[in-house]
Amino acid sequence: MTIAEMIRVAMSGLRLIALVVIGAAVVGAGILAITPPRYEATARILVDADLLEDSSVDVAERQIMYSNYRTVTIKTLTTTDLILDPVIEELSLDTTSRELANNVTALSALDTSVVDITVASDDAASSADIANAIGRQVSAGFSKETSRISLSVSVVQEAVAPNARSGPNPVLVLALSAIAGFFLALAFLLARHSLAPRVRDVNDVLAVKDSRVLGTINSSAGDRAHYLSAIDAIAAAITTSPESRNWSKIALVTPTVTDEFDELVVSLRAALESSGQSPVTVVHSEASLAKYEAVVLDSEVDAVLVVVPLERTAVSELSAAVSHLALSGTPLSGFIITEASRREKRSLSSSSAH
Repeated sequence: MTIAEMIRVAMSGLRLIALVVIGAAVVGAGILAITPPRYEATARILVDADLLEDSSVDVAERQIMYSNYRTVTIKTLTTTDLILDPVIEELSLDTTSRELANNVTALSALDTSVVDITVASDDAASSADIANAIGRQVSAGFSKETSRISLSVSVVQEAVAPNARSGPNPVLVLALSAIAGFFLALAFLLARHSLAPRVRDVNDVLAVKDSRVLGTINSSAGDRAHYLSAIDAIAAAITTSPESRNWSKIALVTPTVTDEFDELVVSLRAALESSGQSPVTVVHSEASLAKYEAVVLDSEVDAVLVVVPLERTAVSELSAAVSHLALSGTPLSGFIITEASRREKRSLSSSSAH
């Protein structure tokens, strides 16, 4: 399936796509309504080690290494029962240390002695209270001083209750829901289009509507003389038709827009004008099914010819086109069949095989 065909399929199902996108957005809004908001608050602690020996470069380096080592240790132990159980008891939280640990993260930048303790909660004030309580507990549990080392763990920045929630993001949720709805609808349309029975030959066309077939055009590249000969034959069929005596304007429409449709309209118009045997002219090249009635009413045409690309038109599309034209009040006066080029046939065969 070519990109142009995918676009055409999507355009033909715009109403379905719009409904699915709206429905998906409503589902996203429902998810937002039942999902409690999350707030995050962060307390920052500093790990500072001091080796109680004579000052030297070696001592300073060892102090830094020891501080970094203890920082990693503190980050690891912050979410353990050792720290969280006292916090739960202090704040009288209705949870367990394991559950609380899922909402606590301790991070530090590489080669620094600063640890950020972040707590997520469905209440802004609670997130700040818990983060500060953990900071106090870490400070009390890890600060120590011996004859050789002094380790100070202190809260350098207390957490404050956030003004805005960290999640879920309403705009992001609604946008992702709408995008998911769009691709779901598009996938359905493309699948339906690919699986729909195709118009394979003239018999399939006549099974939909028993009407005159004015001619068949092969769109194979490199056979321009044959193409123009087929156009002339169709023009002759139109001018010699008894019904054409009452025609002054005809419209060409198609249920399946292809690259060669506009060229066919121009070529047939030129052939009719050059024949000099009939005043019949082609007045419109709009092909969209939704514009059939506009073509007929605005142009005041006397007849409509339907161009049917074999292999590329679904039987349901042709049936819908014929029904739509019948409602317009202007008679369908015949079909023009176009065959796919060899390259298009190979592409269509490959698509069908998959």
